[in-house]
Amino acid sequence: MGNKAAALDAALEITARAFTREPFDSIRVADIAREARCSMSTLYEVYGSKQGLIVAAMAHAVAQGPPSETVPLHQIGSPLHRLMATMEAHGRFMTLRTTRMAFMNTINSPAAVISARDLLHGKVERMLAGLAGVVEEAIEQGQLRPLPPAMVAELLLSCSAWRTMLFGLVFGIDQPVAKPPAEMIRLMFLPLMTPAGEAVLDEFIATRCTDAWATVPDTAAATAPSRDTTAPGTRRVA
Repeated sequence: MGNKAAALDAALEITARAFTREPFDSIRVADIAREARCSMSTLYEVYGSKQGLIVAAMAHAVAQGPPSETVPLHQIGSPLHRLMATMEAHGRFMTLRTTRMAFMNTINSPAAVISARDLLHGKVERMLAGLAGVVEEAIEQGQLRPLPPAMVAELLLSCSAWRTMLFGLVFGIDQPVAKPPAEMIRLMFLPLMTPAGEAVLDEFIATRCTDAWATVPDTAAATAPSRDTTAPGTRRVA
């Protein structure tokens, strides 16, 4: 019984990795079963189908949560510095090939779309609540303009994701973001700043935004087979 449970846990880990590295149609239950050292019949008995296995793997991955460095809200530093570090890390995370592939596979899998909506809703809401709390601190310290914290949190999370993810979904998994991180962070925060906050922004950009996002595949995907993952009917941007 223990061996079966261990094999099923391994199958979820392997499926979650495959979901971030390969197009949905290329993921094969036979390959997952072989790597997890269990039978295909066991996977179908427990999860019902390839879709069911992928949905279970997504639930497992969401329960594990993202790497801690993608949400550095509780780092030492001023509230504004922590906000900018969080948005920079979030933007970087959204440009990773593995993240983009997971989003593309979710779009191409109806069951995964429904599952992702249900699984991620609570996590997004909790992240927004955390951001709003730090926004409120930054307002109290005079670094951000006195705007509704929940509204600012929603704007920041949206701005850190739309361009980074859009380039991957429309122009190809490996397409770098056109704007450098320094410009992205400045565009994101400058309209919200007080003069005191602008000094923190300048210091952050000078010390933290020194390299580009998604100019090379992330380490986890570096050994994955190379495929043309440009979305159908679209073109790559030079």
